[in-house]
Amino acid sequence: MRYYICILLLLLANKTALSASFDERFEPLGLNYAIAQWTDEDDWAIEVNYAFKYTLFNCEDWVDAPLIGCKKDDDIRFNFYFKYIGEFDFYAGTRDSGPVINRTSNPAFHFLFKLKGRKYVDWFDIGIEHRSNGQVTDADDIDTNPTSPTFGLHQTEIEDQNNNHEYFDTISRSADYLSISLGGSFGKNWNYSVSGKIYNSSTEESNITWGKLAEKGVKFKDYDLLSLSINKKFMLTNTHIQHIILGAEYTIGLEAFNADSLDVNLIIPWQSSSGWEIPLLVRAHIGPMDRLSNYAKEINSIGIGLVFTY
Repeated sequence: MRYYICILLLLLANKTALSASFDERFEPLGLNYAIAQWTDEDDWAIEVNYAFKYTLFNCEDWVDAPLIGCKKDDDIRFNFYFKYIGEFDFYAGTRDSGPVINRTSNPAFHFLFKLKGRKYVDWFDIGIEHRSNGQVTDADDIDTNPTSPTFGLHQTEIEDQNNNHEYFDTISRSADYLSISLGGSFGKNWNYSVSGKIYNSSTEESNITWGKLAEKGVKFKDYDLLSLSINKKFMLTNTHIQHIILGAEYTIGLEAFNADSLDVNLIIPWQSSSGWEIPLLVRAHIGPMDRLSNYAKEINSIGIGLVFTY
């Protein structure tokens, strides 16, 4: 109890830590974008991805506070933040259902450790995360109409045979997991990150009840366990395009190369002569894990649009 009282008194006494404004604590995280996307065997849509973080505690706000692990000139400085990543598709008149389909809701709390003087590794991160798609249909639902020719079958199996994308968009998916990541820079304008997930199997909602994978015990970890992300900034001499950024994220699970996926991003910031910028984004996805509702299905897509933060 005394330990917590000391921390509280220290917080109240430190005006610098408490003076950080909302604008300083709230900031975009990674890619925020809106693209027109074309997908194999599906309708055209506008895909929107948004991500932000809110810093709850930052060692950089303290001059010297060893009691809470923020020592002056320490090689490791940490912060604690809340993160939220969301994604949805907007079917602009191309589907009877919708028009907005939520794809991902990913709130999380993270501890980020910034490392000084380490070669190739600049940071280390541990997160407690929840990921879901905000839908309500149970993948275990069965046709209970005794007069139906499909009586006793899973509803997903029936809709899969009818190629009903709208139905599969409503299947509920969720999982809680611990994420462990590290990253840094190397060479000239190269950045990387490596991330792994440890799933809480008791909270995982990932059962597949249709197709060749029906009742095979498939889990998210079979498709999404380890990820490697690499980005490279290329400097150009063009007046309107002074640089481009090429990035790729490769994800693999326990099924290894039978269930790997790849996301590729090309960011092209176009600048006018007067200085304003149009940041263009070309994005492609290859493989599964594009949509939580039907995460095991291989989906290839390509889109073009605007990136708002990168």
